[in-house]
Amino acid sequence: MSSPLFPVELLARPDISPGAKCCAVAILWHCRPADDKLTAWPSNARLAAMLGVSFDTARRYLRELEASGIVRRREDNGRRMLDFMAEGC
Repeated sequence: MSSPLFPVELLARPDISPGAKCCAVAILWHCRPADDKLTAWPSNARLAAMLGVSFDTARRYLRELEASGIVRRREDNGRRMLDFMAEGC
């Protein structure tokens, strides 16, 4: 069973790399509930620093999470927002 803050099903997905799973945790750490979803806005540089990886690697993890439906990127008043899509897990 998943917690509202961390869907444990994410850990069991073999199609998601370990680095992208860590990136998901870093994104969740930044999340603030907005409406019925979890929303965050960390920069790629912030994610890279938290994960101890390069900017490009953090961006690759983020793209992996987007491609798998775990994170959705959107713009809000010119600011990049990340919606954590628990149903994508």
